[in-house]
Amino acid sequence: MKLLASQPGNYQRLQALQVMENLMQSFPQIDGVLAANDPMAVGALEALEGANRKALVVGINGSKEAVELIKAGTLLASGDFNGFIQGCLGTEIAIRNLRRQPTPRELILKPVVIDQTNYQPYDLPVEQRQCPSLGSVAP
Repeated sequence: MKLLASQPGNYQRLQALQVMENLMQSFPQIDGVLAANDPMAVGALEALEGANRKALVVGINGSKEAVELIKAGTLLASGDFNGFIQGCLGTEIAIRNLRRQPTPRELILKPVVIDQTNYQPYDLPVEQRQCPSLGSVAP
């Protein structure tokens, strides 16, 4: 793998689209794009589509839009930065603290790459998702 360039899109879709347009002018072949969040990945995809070019694009966040694009085969993948799970576990830890129950000093959540093989749980509306318990993720 060869890194051609790295430019900021400031986590914004439009700025990422503009950055991708500029990169495509500088590089006749771009095989892949790793964006720091899903909106920038979508901006890169829009720029590629506008130039009638293809590249594998990956974002980070596991947003609803990203999951839809993964299902459609447009976006290769998204890294799961799952605020829903973080919120569930943070709430449980806060309640345990208020009750003076033991809590872990550190909690490390396993990263997940969401792609065509495993997007189904992320395709559910948030209100239909199940909160994991602290015991299911903490040793």
